This record gives sequence, C-alpha cells and structure tokens, in this order.
Amino acid sequence: MVYFDRVPPFERASKVFCSVYKGTEQMIEWLFRQGRKRIAFINGPDEIAASRERLKGYIDGISKKKLKIDMQMVEKTDLSEEGTQLAMNKLLSLKRPPDAIISFNDYVHLDAVKFALQKGVQVNEEILFASYANISANKHAAYPPVVSLDQFPYQQGQTAMNMLIDILNKKQLGDAPHMSFAQVEVPVSLVYS
Repeated sequence: MVYFDRVPPFERASKVFCSVYKGTEQMIEWLFRQGRKRIAFINGPDEIAASRERLKGYIDGISKKKLKIDMQMVEKTDLSEEGTQLAMNKLLSLKRPPDAIISFNDYVHLDAVKFALQKGVQVNEEILFASYANISANKHAAYPPVVSLDQFPYQQGQTAMNMLIDILNKKQLGDAPHMSFAQVEVPVSLVYS
C-alpha cells in the first residue's frame, strides 16, 4: 500500500506527500513582506490531518514574524459555502479585521471572496487572499488568490504509482520481506496571480 497527499501520521508506511506546514510558513512570510500584519486563517475541519498541519504552520509562521498570535483570527469551516460565510462574517466583524486571509483551499477561497465582495471589501487590495491547491480554475476567476500553494497532485500521484509498481516488482522477485517503507516529500511552491 502507498499513501499519497493525505498520508497517515505513522512512520511505518510508504507515502508521498508535500509539507503544507512549510508552505503555510512560506505564505505567512510572503504576506508579511507585503506589509500584512493581521493575517487571518480559515481552516478546515479538525478531523482532517491537513487542517492540523496547516494550523501548526500558521501559528509557527506568525510566531517567527514576532506577530501576536490572536486566535480570534482563526476560524473554521466545514468546507460548505455557509460554513465559510460564517467564518468570514466573524473575521470581518472583528474590531480590527484582518488585512490578509489564508483559506483552507481554493474552493473555500472562492466562497470567502464571494462573501467579502457582498460586504463591500476591496478584494486583494484592502484584504489580500491566499490559499492552497492552485487549481486551474484560478486563472478564470475574477479574484484569484494573490498566492496559492501548489501541492503538485499529479506529481504526487505519479510518484506514488511508481513506488507501488516497484513494491509489486520486488514482491514478485521475493524481496518483499526485506523492503523498508519509502517516504518521498514533494516540494511545495507558491504561485502568484
């Protein structure tokens, strides 16, 4: 068995993954260099390991910039449009609202931007929006995220399939009992619009 993208936390598994933790820190760094100091985060459900990894990257990235960690700037969505609207409403209602928002993924980003526009926010001017996934639809969006974390799903899938084929070939040759678990990290990349 080879896991990819959404991988288990234990070591005894073959897996291909990218570090959204590192990518989140990179996004915080980039937003900070744009002069943004009130960076909010709309995270996904706690049950998703990627949510925990993103949150850890967010907290560590904010800490490294010597910014105050304000948990009022962290909201969750159940990934529905309504859940994202609730999160955005809370963030925009803060006494000091964010000047940047990182969304759990590009689909959450689209719902967040829709709500922000309804509230009169100047998207990617007044508030910069960042996200994860770098979906191809971003190039057709009126307000794409200013930065999106590309996790290279095609490359992850291809690498995982090559690992699986290698495991099956070794099993046919009788080498399976001596195999160790392989773990490949695919580097993430920030994509700017």
